[in-house]
Amino acid sequence: MVLPDGQQVYAVVHARRRESGLGDGGWWYRLTLPLWSATHLPGDRLLAEPFTVEWWAPAHVCTPLKGQDYDEVVTEPAQGTAARPRWVLEDVLNPSPDAPELVVHRGDCAAGQGPLRPATAEQVREAAASGRTARCSICSPPT
Repeated sequence: MVLPDGQQVYAVVHARRRESGLGDGGWWYRLTLPLWSATHLPGDRLLAEPFTVEWWAPAHVCTPLKGQDYDEVVTEPAQGTAARPRWVLEDVLNPSPDAPELVVHRGDCAAGQGPLRPATAEQVREAAASGRTARCSICSPPT
């Protein structure tokens, strides 16, 4: 995608939706980009850790990569046209070998920090059965 100052960056596409209401009906893409962030440690020390930034960008500033398949990109309903999903799966960025790869959230939870995607109850059950999933400690979805 092209940033407002003309720089080009590679971002991950997670979803798309068509603008509704008084807009022009154009497409928007939900993107993420991992950046570095400083975590403050005791003794006034800093630790560099990845932090994912998520945003919506209009299609005219996004260019698809050749050879990438975008058929699996989720098409979300236009803003304000549908209720939130009941469940959301969060991809854990850089999980350790014994840590979960996914976190299950209620659809209205704002605690997710990694890439998020709506999920059906069946998708949540399949993820839970894989043994690689944890429940959000904030919204506490049912088991």
